[in-house]
Amino acid sequence: MDNIEYKKLENNEITQTKDLIMEYIKWLNMDLCFQNIDDELNNFPQKYKEPDGTFIIAKDNNLVVGCVGLRKIKNEICEIKRLFVKDKYKGKNIGKKLVEIIIEEGQNKGYKKMRLDTLNIMETAVAIYKKYGFYEIEPYTYNPEKGVIYLEKILW
Repeated sequence: MDNIEYKKLENNEITQTKDLIMEYIKWLNMDLCFQNIDDELNNFPQKYKEPDGTFIIAKDNNLVVGCVGLRKIKNEICEIKRLFVKDKYKGKNIGKKLVEIIIEEGQNKGYKKMRLDTLNIMETAVAIYKKYGFYEIEPYTYNPEKGVIYLEKILW
């Protein structure tokens, strides 16, 4: 479990990664229809395709245990999506490492700002984001859930 590999998603890892995203959705216990989640999963990872986006996974041997996606939302602005780590692997800094990698990916792609939305009850995730320089902003997209906070980081 201490030998976690971080890498860009490859075609042979798509099915396992989709299963992890389904686990994330179940864990969230909320309806993500407003995000067109069915379309996202049916066409995964189209939403995160290079050169504007990417999808990073964390693997323990051959098991995908964590993930995070990056997609373009506007010129010079990208968004973090689907940051998740399996319960068994939480507390091992995998989420922090995924955030570090995705920030670097956003910078390397030339984005000036990185945004995300999350729930205020996800205190650990919010703390990680704030540690890496994210700050609260006004809503930039529609999210009908209660307790949503919107965060942004200046990359350049």
